[in-house]
Amino acid sequence: MNKSNLVQLQNIFRNEFNFKFIEISSGFYALYNKLYSKLKDFVNNSLPDLINSEFEESISQYDKDFFINHLSDFFSKFLQESDYISQNVENSQNLFTNEKYYYKKGSYFENLSIDLEDGFKLNFKLTFKESKKEGKDKNVKFFILEKDLNPVIYSPSEKIIIINFQYRQLLNDEFKGSKRIIEKTIKNNSYKLILKNIKDPNLLKILKKRHFSNESDNLTYYINLYYSKMDSDRFIHNHLRKYMKKELKNYIQRQLLPILLKTFDNTKIFEDFRKNIKSFEFIGKEIIDVLAKIEEIKKRLFFKKKFVYNTNYGISLKKIPSKYYLEIMENKDQLTKWRENLNLNSLMEDSASLTIEFLKSTPFLIIDTKNFPDDFKFKIISDFPDLNNLIQGILIKSENFQAMNLLYPSYHNSIKCIYIDPPYNTGQNFLYNDSFEREAWLTMMKNRLIIAKNLLKTNGIFFSSIDDNELAYYSILVENIFKKRLNTIIWHKKTQPSYLSKELIPVTEYIIAAKKKNEIIKLMGGYGDLKKLTELINIGNSVCERTLDKKNILINSGKWSGTLTNGLYGKEKLKVELLNGPIHVKKGVPNKNLKLKTRFKWSQDRINLEIEKGGIIHIKSIKSLRPTIQRFYDKPIIKAPTTLLSKKINSLPTNTDANTELKNLFKISNFDYPKPVELIKYLIRAVTYFENEGIILDFFAGSGTTAQSVLELNSADNGNRKYILIEKEEYFEKLLVPRIQKLMFSSKWKDGSPVSNEGYNHIYKSICLEQFSDCFLNIILKKKSNLYLDFSDRKIKYIIDWSNIETPISLNFKLFDDPFDHKLILSENGVIQEENVDLIETFNLLLGLIVINSKIFSNQDRNYHVVFGYLNKTEKIKVLVIWRASLGLNLDKEVKFLEEEIIPQFIADEIYINGKFSLKNAKSIGFSFNKLMFQIESKISKRDKK
Repeated sequence: MNKSNLVQLQNIFRNEFNFKFIEISSGFYALYNKLYSKLKDFVNNSLPDLINSEFEESISQYDKDFFINHLSDFFSKFLQESDYISQNVENSQNLFTNEKYYYKKGSYFENLSIDLEDGFKLNFKLTFKESKKEGKDKNVKFFILEKDLNPVIYSPSEKIIIINFQYRQLLNDEFKGSKRIIEKTIKNNSYKLILKNIKDPNLLKILKKRHFSNESDNLTYYINLYYSKMDSDRFIHNHLRKYMKKELKNYIQRQLLPILLKTFDNTKIFEDFRKNIKSFEFIGKEIIDVLAKIEEIKKRLFFKKKFVYNTNYGISLKKIPSKYYLEIMENKDQLTKWRENLNLNSLMEDSASLTIEFLKSTPFLIIDTKNFPDDFKFKIISDFPDLNNLIQGILIKSENFQAMNLLYPSYHNSIKCIYIDPPYNTGQNFLYNDSFEREAWLTMMKNRLIIAKNLLKTNGIFFSSIDDNELAYYSILVENIFKKRLNTIIWHKKTQPSYLSKELIPVTEYIIAAKKKNEIIKLMGGYGDLKKLTELINIGNSVCERTLDKKNILINSGKWSGTLTNGLYGKEKLKVELLNGPIHVKKGVPNKNLKLKTRFKWSQDRINLEIEKGGIIHIKSIKSLRPTIQRFYDKPIIKAPTTLLSKKINSLPTNTDANTELKNLFKISNFDYPKPVELIKYLIRAVTYFENEGIILDFFAGSGTTAQSVLELNSADNGNRKYILIEKEEYFEKLLVPRIQKLMFSSKWKDGSPVSNEGYNHIYKSICLEQFSDCFLNIILKKKSNLYLDFSDRKIKYIIDWSNIETPISLNFKLFDDPFDHKLILSENGVIQEENVDLIETFNLLLGLIVINSKIFSNQDRNYHVVFGYLNKTEKIKVLVIWRASLGLNLDKEVKFLEEEIIPQFIADEIYINGKFSLKNAKSIGFSFNKLMFQIESKISKRDKK
C-alpha cells in the first residue's frame, strides 16, 4: 500500500475536522476542539486499521491504493467546509427538494480563544463593536487595540493572556494610508505591545515559537488569523447518514460495478474485486457514521429551542398605576433615555422639572423596564391581569429561524398576516449574506418559509417583497411551499428613477402573495364609488318589459322638460321601446311610470327592491332612453386589492417617502431601502379589515415599519391587531426599539422632534434569544468518570455524549433548583459576556403557554413566581407554573402553602414546579424542559405536504 494515498485520504478528514485550527476554542471550531482526541484517534488509528483489515490483497491493478483513491474521490466531493453542498447548483429539483438548513457564519473571529502549549491560553476579546451603518456612509472598520481599557491583561495564576480589541472606524489622529497599509501597521503595533506586556519567559517562548503550519511564529499567525475574513454560507444536513449512504451506493454503481463487470473473465480478480467493493462500502459507511454523528450534534444544537434572556417591557405611562411614579421619577437611567430618544428638552429644561405632576401631565412617556431593577419589572407586570391580552407587540432580537422555531409551540396556526422584506440577493452585505449563490439563498429562504407557513392561520395571507434578481426562482419556491400562490403585486417604487443604467431602468419591485389553502379569502383593497351608476341593460339578455316607478326616476340629470312619445329609442341591440306614452316630463321628473321594453338584466322584483331601498333610476339621454340605477348602500363598497400599486392608482408612497419618514423620526435616514408605512398598512389592512384584529409577523423586521403600520391601523379603526417583529442586527437596539418608543410618545415627528402631544397607549415585550453560534461557547464533552461535573456556579452547559447516537446532546441541569441564577455565555453584538437566562419566559414558549396572569407570592423567606395560562391547542388546557428557589425549603410545609394560598386562586388542569417538590400530581419543570428544548418539530424539519 502506498502511504501517500492513505495520507491523502487522512488529510481530507484532517481538513474537514479542522485539525489545522484544533487549538481554537471559539465559535464553530470549539466543537472540533472538544472532539479532537476522538477524531484524531479515528483518522490516525481507526481508519488505517479498517483499511488494512478489510481490503483483500491483490496482485492486479485493483489493489488497496485503487480503493483508497476512490474513497478520497467520493468523500472529497461532499466535504466542502462541512456543508455537503451538491455540485449541481442549478439543478431545479435540488433547489426545492434538498434537506439542508442554512445558517450564517460570522465574517470574522470577533472573539478568538486559543489553547497554547503547557496550559497557556490566548484570548482575543472584543470589548466594543461600532454600530453597523445601513445608509450610504459605510466606512471601513478595523480591529484596533482597546483605547479606554488596558489592551493587554495577563494573569500568571490562570496562565491566560487577554488582548482587548475594538471594532470601529479610525479616529482623525490615528493611522493613515490605504486599508492594506493601515491593517499591516495595526498588526505590527499589536504584536509589539503584546510582547512588551508579557514578563513570563515560558509564555514568550511559546508565542515566538514557529507555528506548526510553518507560516510564521505563533503570535503573528494568531493575529493574522484574527484579521482573516471567513465569510461563507453554511449548511446543516437534516438526514446526512441516509443521504450519504445512498450516494455511496450510487457511487459504487457508477464507478466500481462497471469495472467489476470487465473482470468477469478472470475469476480470481473478479472475486477479489467483488470482496473489495464490499469492504469499500463497509469502510465508507464507517466514515459516514462518524461524519453523521458530528452532523447530528450540530443539528441538535441548531434545532434546539434557544434560551431567552433580557426580557423587558415598554409600557405607556398612562397604563401604569400612579403608586409607581415616585420610583420612576427617581430613575436616572430612564430620564437619560427620555432625553436621548424622545427629545424632551422642549418640555423640560433640567432634571428638576421631573415631578409627579409632570409625569401625570405626560401620559405618553414610555417606561422601559430595561432601565429598572428586576424586582420593579416583576411588580409592574404582576399588576396587569390578562397580560398576554394587553401586550400588543413582541420584539425578538434573534436570527429569524431560531426565533420562529421557539415561537412554534405558542403560535402555530395563529398568525393572520405575514409580511417580510428579505435580502434580495443583490450583492450587498446583509446579516443574511446578500450575495448568495442561488442555491444558498433559496435554501435560506425555504427553511424560513416552511416555518412561516405553519405559523400562518388557514385564512391568513403571506406577503413578501422581492425584486428582479430572484423573482423567478423565488416565486416557484413560494408556490412549492404554500398551497396557493396568488398573483404577484407590482409596486411602483420610484417616480424619479436614476438614469445611470445603460439598459432597463428599474422603477418597480414585486410583492408575492400566498395562502395555505386553495380557498377564497376576502381581501380589502379600497372603497368603491357609492354614486356609481349601474347599467340596467345587458346586450346578452333577452328582450323583456319592465315598469319604472316615476317617484324614483330622474331624466337628463333633472335638466330636461318635455314630452316622451311611444316608439323606439337608441341604436341596434341596445334599443329601448317606450310603451305607455305620451309622458310629460318637468325638470327631469315624469308625470307617470315608464313602461319600457328592452334587454333588461334585472327582474321586475329586483328593480322594485332596489327602488324601495332608495335607489334612483337615471335616464341620461332622451335620445337613447337608456336606464341606469344609482343604488343605495348602507355599507361601504369593498373592492379587492389590485395587482398594481402606485401613487397614481392607489395613492401609495415610494421609497423616497419611506426615507422621509425615517428622517422625520431620527433626523437622518440610517437604513437602506426602507418600505413606506402606507404600503405595509395597505397589505395588512387587506387581510385584517373585516375583523380589525389578528397577529402580524415580520421576521425580517429591519427598521420596524411593520410595527408602525399596526399602531397606525389600530388607531384609525380602533382595531386589536398585534405584531411580532424579529431582527438580529444591532440596529434592533439602535433603530427598531427607539422607533416604536418614539411613536408611543408622539404619533408625528419632524426632524427628530415630536410635533404631536398624542402618542399610542401601548405595551410591547422585548426579548433576546441565545443563538446557534452561542451554543458552541457552552459545550463540554461528557467523560466516562462522571455524568455531570460540578456546576455550582449554575452555568448552563450542553453535554456532548459521543457514545449516544440518539441523544448526543443534553443539558447539565435537570432540576433548576435556583431558577433565577442560571447563566449562559453569549455573544451580544460580538462582545462575549455572561447573561442570566430567563427560564420563566423560555419555559412559557417551550410549552406553548398563552399567559393569562402572573403573580408573585412569598413563603419561607423567598418569592414564588407563578404563571397561569392555557396551551395553544384545539382544546384549551389550563396550566399553572410555579417557580421558586427550592434549596433549603421545608417541602412538607410548602405543600400546605401551595394548596391553601396559590392553587385555589387558579383552576388548572396541569401544574408544573421546578426543583424538588412534594406536591402530588405536579410535573417536574426540569424533566419537561429538557424534553421540549431538544424536541424537533416535524413540520419544521420536514415540509408540510398537506
